[in-house]
Amino acid sequence: EQATWACFISNASRERFFVHFPGYDRQRTSVIYLGHEPTQLHAVRACNTILHVGSRGLYKNFGVVAVALRRLMERENAVRLLLLGGEPADGAVEALRRDFPGRVIFDPKPSDAAMDLAMASSWIYVSASRYEGFGIPLLNAMRLGAHPVVSDIPVYREVAGSHARYFNPTSADGLHDALVSALACAPMPRRIWRTWDDVATEYATLLCHE
Repeated sequence: EQATWACFISNASRERFFVHFPGYDRQRTSVIYLGHEPTQLHAVRACNTILHVGSRGLYKNFGVVAVALRRLMERENAVRLLLLGGEPADGAVEALRRDFPGRVIFDPKPSDAAMDLAMASSWIYVSASRYEGFGIPLLNAMRLGAHPVVSDIPVYREVAGSHARYFNPTSADGLHDALVSALACAPMPRRIWRTWDDVATEYATLLCHE
């Protein structure tokens, strides 16, 4: 409440702020999106690999992902799953590893290089989050050419626009159908949405204005 200006990484996070501080002057706020760097990483893209990144807590909605992936992997024997980051293996992860031996790779603490390599070699990046402030893995999916299959929430629409497939985060059937569609698509081109130089320029402009 003492701040003279509030800056957010997405319109979604800004609107969430106003839920808690409805009296704050909207004219004293800005959105400056995060950036990323171009990459020269070369990797062989596996047309049957699906990647999930990060936490599997409640708002990440991994239960819906697990149901949809189980249905898909039962029908498509070639589909493989990479689970990178997040908590130690839980019941959902262990069940997938048990029922699809050799087809589920789980690494709770990948390096940044390993994460980039996984994104560059996977066909699909999947997220069923019910809420995100921004979604850096989604940005990296576009940077490294993985098909984004993500929940239909405002911030993902902000970041990915028409470059992602969306599904209702409450619907495992919807996610399954989106995954099937993405597996049948042509390769996704890499996209640099904005660099960190763009971000720095916008912050400098804002500071000079103030």
